[in-house]
Amino acid sequence: MQANADLISLQTIGSASSAKILCLADVRGNLSLIDELADRVNAAAVIHTGDFGFFEPESLDRVDDRTIRHLVQYSPLLSHSARADMLQSAPDLVRAQLQTDQPFQLSQLPEYISGQRRFRRPVYVVWGACEDVAVLEKFRNGRYIVKNLKILDEVSTHLLDLGGLHLRLLGLGGSIIRHKLFDHGDACAGTMAGGGGMMWASLLQLGELMETASRVANSSEVRLLVTHTSPGKEPLVSQLALALQADYSISSSVRPRYPLIYTPHAVHPDAASFKERLTGARDAMLSIWRGVQEQVETQLNNQQRVLLDYALNVIHWLPSSGDDRGFKDLWCMNLPEVSHGQTVLNINDGKI
Repeated sequence: MQANADLISLQTIGSASSAKILCLADVRGNLSLIDELADRVNAAAVIHTGDFGFFEPESLDRVDDRTIRHLVQYSPLLSHSARADMLQSAPDLVRAQLQTDQPFQLSQLPEYISGQRRFRRPVYVVWGACEDVAVLEKFRNGRYIVKNLKILDEVSTHLLDLGGLHLRLLGLGGSIIRHKLFDHGDACAGTMAGGGGMMWASLLQLGELMETASRVANSSEVRLLVTHTSPGKEPLVSQLALALQADYSISSSVRPRYPLIYTPHAVHPDAASFKERLTGARDAMLSIWRGVQEQVETQLNNQQRVLLDYALNVIHWLPSSGDDRGFKDLWCMNLPEVSHGQTVLNINDGKI
């Protein structure tokens, strides 16, 4: 798959010497909150790490009963009374109610697609675990376009010029569920994966992200990997960040009560312990891979085989002896739900 034009784009944001990026997670369809919070801190851009609210009224027929209940339970757009009533109702009755409500009560996204609302600054986003894959496919094929909404995925990357810094954004959305890395669900094309109102990463997505990143390798840039799944939860994300030579990673999914910022050095007793964790993840993934290898390889075309090789390189990636750059220098930021807090990156004179 060819990466889009954003692969080589350079966007200048903020003043020549300084800029702020607001980082947040889990707005769950309350998209107008993004600009409201960004205005408070005078942010030039926003990064969002998943459960954004990629839903539309037509999504209701594609979302399974359990996910419908989850969406209703956590939607910030529903009143307490409406939520209580829906949680006591059968899923089909909930769907019928949500279909008739105006505006759509699970996400403001349709209002942004129609142009009724707009983002006032660039918003860079990866999709989360609870999103509609069909909506994301409409963005990917160009059917849906929202000004200033920049979806970070395996086929595109953005280069920002802000505060004297060239910041390269790379992204991987969805949950990482090891046994589902080989399952694309209801996705129609490409390497995307999802279904039933849920989205997860595929192994080919990891490979395509590595291929995309290799095309834009530049040692003068600072690399920021944006994921939904936290490297603190899934070692495969740590392997991906290190294989990409990321300087920073930012994620959510573990839902702490406050923002967490750490390096592997801060949470592991030594480099050997960190490597042991990655080795365990590698061995577990290779065990799964051996069980499906024959079946998967018979279904791949030549391009997909290239992506598979890139992905397997990530799985095999371990720090070499004496190389502790990633152990000491990879800064990991894990975001809470937006209701609990956000993180602001201050970029001044080329430094974060």
